[in-house]
Amino acid sequence: MRTLCIAILSLLFVSCSFSQPKWWTDKKYRTEKQKIIYTDCKITFESVADGFNREDLSRITKYFDAQVYLDLLNIDKGYYSANQAELILLDFLDYYSVDNFYYTGSHAKSDYAFAIGYYIYYKGSSRVKLNASVSLFYKDESWYIDQISLQ
Repeated sequence: MRTLCIAILSLLFVSCSFSQPKWWTDKKYRTEKQKIIYTDCKITFESVADGFNREDLSRITKYFDAQVYLDLLNIDKGYYSANQAELILLDFLDYYSVDNFYYTGSHAKSDYAFAIGYYIYYKGSSRVKLNASVSLFYKDESWYIDQISLQ
């Protein structure tokens, strides 16, 4: 009986550790280079989500190029330099402290990708859910944030 329990727990652990997130669909890639590009894209999205959840902007801003487009509740909307975008996001996170950020879907091509999901915060005792989208572009063998929208 003990061996059976250990075997079942092992199977559960293995299946959980290899399960793919529901927001990301892994594909079969024609070349190893394509596989690396898409894997890096997924890692970038995960880092952005982690940055929001930990309120650690360094996990987000490392993917900023010279300019990034922000649309935060239609208040701060437009193209900003990397430094300006960082300050705007810092103010946003201070005022709308995140409870949870997660993706529900994504789409990726070889040079452009986007993910959609939710940014959840509390306003008083009310839980507020904003639609979130993050789009990336691929340049010089790296993924960069094209835009962040929280509505």
